[in-house]
Amino acid sequence: MTRWGFVQRLVLNDRRSFAGALMWSVVAVMTAITFRFALDPWLEGSPFLAFFPAVLVASLVLGWRWGLAVILASAVAANFLFVEPRFQWSLHTADTVGTLAFLTSASIILATASSLRASVKEVEVKAKREAALNIELQHRVKNNLAVV
Repeated sequence: MTRWGFVQRLVLNDRRSFAGALMWSVVAVMTAITFRFALDPWLEGSPFLAFFPAVLVASLVLGWRWGLAVILASAVAANFLFVEPRFQWSLHTADTVGTLAFLTSASIILATASSLRASVKEVEVKAKREAALNIELQHRVKNNLAVV
């Protein structure tokens, strides 16, 4: 993880306040909306495509609860802004199937990111324990050499 150390620091940072996590969740969804609007002429029929990275980043950096909030906010925003007829709430069968497919795919991303987040935390705890044991081992080797 030395090459992507900033990702490790982001994942291990658990000192975010509620307001900070909420702000970053809103930023993730708004960035996806902006990106989707920018690609609108080329992404006809793909209302949810730009929201997957937002789900991944929010889940990885903020945790599964905020990742779930981003999934739900993304589904609502994409349905309202990008599903025809736009700027209206309509529940057609195709729209519902598309939304369910997004929710399923985003949930898989959420589970994978949560697992990765837990693994990074576990590796960090084990690396700290290994460093402490290494220091203790060095100390005992020095004591043995002093006795000899």
